[in-house]
Amino acid sequence: MDSEQKRRILDAHMHLPTQGISLSEKKEILLKEMQKNGIDEGIVISDSAITSEIGSLKDCLELFSDTCNVHVVGEISPFFNYKEQCKLLDTALSEKKIVGIKLFCGHESFYLSDNILEPVYALAETYNVPVLFHSEKDSSQYASYFAVCEAVRQHPNITFVCCHCHYPNVEACFQRYKNVNNIVFDISSIADVQMTADMRKAVQSELQRHPDAIMFGSDYAGCSQADHLDFAMSLAVSDDIRNRLLYKTAYRVFHLA
Repeated sequence: MDSEQKRRILDAHMHLPTQGISLSEKKEILLKEMQKNGIDEGIVISDSAITSEIGSLKDCLELFSDTCNVHVVGEISPFFNYKEQCKLLDTALSEKKIVGIKLFCGHESFYLSDNILEPVYALAETYNVPVLFHSEKDSSQYASYFAVCEAVRQHPNITFVCCHCHYPNVEACFQRYKNVNNIVFDISSIADVQMTADMRKAVQSELQRHPDAIMFGSDYAGCSQADHLDFAMSLAVSDDIRNRLLYKTAYRVFHLA
């Protein structure tokens, strides 16, 4: 059983592609990409907008209701029909139809510590699901390290997932969050054209120090799933640590069976 599990790969950060006419066609494109790259399971993150070419929360819930190897994370924004979206999240969580919540701070003008997000954090704590947040270099005050740390420390019972590791400031990301116990990371978007040897070294070093704190993710379809998998497989780490990166940590964080 263990040797069979070691071969599993879970992409913890995917989106529906923009190409394709219908959402069902986009779904087929995503599933074919997963199959081509040998991805066993994946997590699709919905858009926070009510209408979106990459699928709203409602769209993704309907689209993947019959797909056992694709799980859904619901993105929500305080700017888009917030109360109704909170109700939809509550229902989906109670029915175990989503495995996490995503907040798009940085691209959207709100801080993780804004009081308006307290209903979201209450849902995350009630249903014991992680809260994912967008991160980037310090070009946005809303996605700054200080703003993130304030929110994360205010909610010690919630696991936060730092998507993209503040790319391209990967090493600084790990350093600044080193004393924050309830943050884990996904490596989505890191294996981009701007990836450097220092970024690779930073990920390898962090995996050696905290082997249960980083998950494989690609940010497909915005980034190449194949390139991210090549990056993950090329890291100079033990088989045990690589298996944690490829699926075991995601199984723990998202409470997957």
